[in-house]
Amino acid sequence: MIEHRLFVYGTLKPGCENDSILKEIGGDFKKATLFGFTFDKKWESKTGYPGLIASHAKSKVEGYLFTSAKLEHNWRIIDNFETNMYNRTEVVIELNNNLQLAAYTYLINPNFKIANTQNII
Repeated sequence: MIEHRLFVYGTLKPGCENDSILKEIGGDFKKATLFGFTFDKKWESKTGYPGLIASHAKSKVEGYLFTSAKLEHNWRIIDNFETNMYNRTEVVIELNNNLQLAAYTYLINPNFKIANTQNII
């Protein structure tokens, strides 16, 4: 079920500064790849946070698929953490065994005004 899957590529990854948010929820991490997206370096330089945008089909982002039955009851916590800088979006990720799954991830909100980051951060 997609409600139980989240692809993470930034500060929520295991070993990164905000991994405690997902550790508190509890679940499993598996290495995964998201095709057709790339990091927006301009966004990261202006906000200090990684963010993804759609790109050509061959581009890819390595990250982790976080899976937990508890996710469906905790989306609000993660949405609040990600703020309105990002939109939770359905994507298709690929695991190392070539299995493709639908999952959510957070993509840059194209309507977010970067000048607003001073009010959030």
